[in-house]
Amino acid sequence: MHEPWNKPVSSGPVRLGRVFFASIAVVAIGVSSAWLAYGLLDERARVEAAAPDPAPVLNRRPDLLEMYNLQDLRVEREKLLRGGPWKDGIPSLTTAAARRDDGRYPVGPPSVVRASQIDWLGADDRVIGVTVGDASRAYPVALLNYHEIVNDVLGEQAIAVIYCPLCDSASVVSRVVDGKTYEFGVSGLLYNSNVVFYDRQELGLWSQIGMGAISGPNAGKRLDHVGRWSVESFENWKLLHPQATVVDRDTGYQRDYVRNPYQRYFGHQKTAFPVALNDRLDNKTPVIGVKVEDRARAYPLEAVAAAEGGRVVDRLGGGEIELVADESGVRVVRAPADSVVMHAFWFSWAAFHPGTDVYRPAE
Repeated sequence: MHEPWNKPVSSGPVRLGRVFFASIAVVAIGVSSAWLAYGLLDERARVEAAAPDPAPVLNRRPDLLEMYNLQDLRVEREKLLRGGPWKDGIPSLTTAAARRDDGRYPVGPPSVVRASQIDWLGADDRVIGVTVGDASRAYPVALLNYHEIVNDVLGEQAIAVIYCPLCDSASVVSRVVDGKTYEFGVSGLLYNSNVVFYDRQELGLWSQIGMGAISGPNAGKRLDHVGRWSVESFENWKLLHPQATVVDRDTGYQRDYVRNPYQRYFGHQKTAFPVALNDRLDNKTPVIGVKVEDRARAYPLEAVAAAEGGRVVDRLGGGEIELVADESGVRVVRAPADSVVMHAFWFSWAAFHPGTDVYRPAE
């Protein structure tokens, strides 16, 4: 709670005025450097205003962490930071195929349509394209900027497509852990500047780049990657998957999906929240991070694109990895079944895997 601006100052009205305006300047500078520099203030304020106010606990607003199951917490509590919005202030999406019949959904499911029916995405707009079995679907980053998680069923598999705009990190995982199917929401917390989500069944916390549960009954358990997926342009996705479907902007929420609230943030190397930085690459260098057993390696997208034929075949932890680059991005063609694969900014991958190698093409 800030001290009131009209708190008495003993040395008279002149000093009171100076203190008042100096305090205003300090606060303004602090707010500007923390938020305006990243181009996120307007969006975070709007999302926070739209978030439901939690029920009071003992006549006080509860700490955000109190809303989750912190049993067997695997990270330092003080490093779980509030990112701005409250629990579900950034609402995850759940498609009709993935919904449970329990009345918890405030709006209807997002529509899923053929790629040919989409007229609001530009050719260069990015999507997370996923193929499971014979089914292919694209999840526009323009939607994920505002929702971060889509719970879905694709190719008869329960999946979650997860995207953190602060880390440009994308992953596609199974929602089934030990035979139980979970549905995920956005917790409002960050760890290493990366989204922390929660499961609606047991309120445990999960880390995206950490690829597993960090609290609750599943603490320490991993999430499994599902299917083949890539981050690429919508135009390229349509060319490769003409019969594919797309999650459309008819989500039931009032959002300006054409506007990217993180555009300025992507234009510089600053991070929005405290995180241990690794200077081997620029902070926001896009990489494909791969971890096999206890070995991790980052493949800068530029290095893959510069390789002969835009193709890299590498070995890590006894497994073979193949990456292919084209005009729309880099896709992972092969990786060991038990590997962790992540599209992310370098700073975020390195924060979770500080001992990671960096792929360097042979001279």
